[in-house]
Amino acid sequence: LDPTSSAFRAVTNTGSSAFRIDQVLENVEIIASNLSFNLFTFNSGAKVELAVDKITGKIVNNGPLTCELGEYTNTISGSGSLIKSTTGTVTLSGSNSYTGTTTITAGNLTLSSTGSIENSRVDVTGGTLEIQGNKTINHLDCDSSGAIVLGSNTLTIYQPTIGFEGNIAGTISGSGGIIKDGPGETWLFGSN
Repeated sequence: LDPTSSAFRAVTNTGSSAFRIDQVLENVEIIASNLSFNLFTFNSGAKVELAVDKITGKIVNNGPLTCELGEYTNTISGSGSLIKSTTGTVTLSGSNSYTGTTTITAGNLTLSSTGSIENSRVDVTGGTLEIQGNKTINHLDCDSSGAIVLGSNTLTIYQPTIGFEGNIAGTISGSGGIIKDGPGETWLFGSN
């Protein structure tokens, strides 16, 4: 699909199978439940998979968004979830405001020095969460098969609810530190 062609300007995914983008997209607005680049539309229940080198346009994500690799330099907003489920690295460089859960099951999800996901709960069930710069995450869980790489940075974990615990059984590495904030509890079980 050629993003400069008129056929690319109005694409509708009406089925439940995944719509896949495997090329560089510049200055495009992507909406993942009504996916829009001069207008992509995804009906409720559609899946969106991105495997690109770089996306510079904004993404409004109201459904499950699977990111395989690449750098996302602008913002991701909306109520949908973000899933990192394959090998390779996804780098988020925007000040993202999406509120769905971020799930890492394989590969590496990196928050660059300018990247943030403060409104998203993060579940690391495999793979690695890496931070570049001091970051805040609103509720963090990490299974024993996951890892968190701090580098020399500080990760603030905000656990928002009493009785709602965050469990970190995976390894935390780096010379940086962790700050626990909020009324909820965070339990560390790994060899850190």
